[in-house]
Amino acid sequence: MRLWWTQEDINAFNSRTKILIEQYDSNQILNQTINGRLTLGENIADIGGLEIAYQAFLRTKQANDNVLIDGLTPKQRFFLAYARAWRVKTTDEILLFNIKQNPHSPTILRINGPLSNMLGFYQTFNVTKGDGMFRESDKRVLIW
Repeated sequence: MRLWWTQEDINAFNSRTKILIEQYDSNQILNQTINGRLTLGENIADIGGLEIAYQAFLRTKQANDNVLIDGLTPKQRFFLAYARAWRVKTTDEILLFNIKQNPHSPTILRINGPLSNMLGFYQTFNVTKGDGMFRESDKRVLIW
């Protein structure tokens, strides 16, 4: 094995992951602070995977036809489908256990975390400063 990243690559990655750790650390559920370092790898995967899926979706006929269904654009339906995929019902005990030990963020953050970092989400829903999921552009993270 050999290091193939340049020092510039390493610095950029560390800078982005620091912002991501801070983003998740700033959340509390059931009076427990999320451990952004514990969940970092999975948060990176969620953000990267969703961004790849969205870019692939944009290449589809459905995305480009822009047909409204129930008053929603294809892009809006894409993001809503992503959020719905994470709907779960759990007990507080399981949630607390997972917050302390699971390298995956709680499901609400697996939805809001990646979406709040995606330019496509902002454009699709006209998210602006003052909206609940708004993050300043310098605090939005796209690792890959």
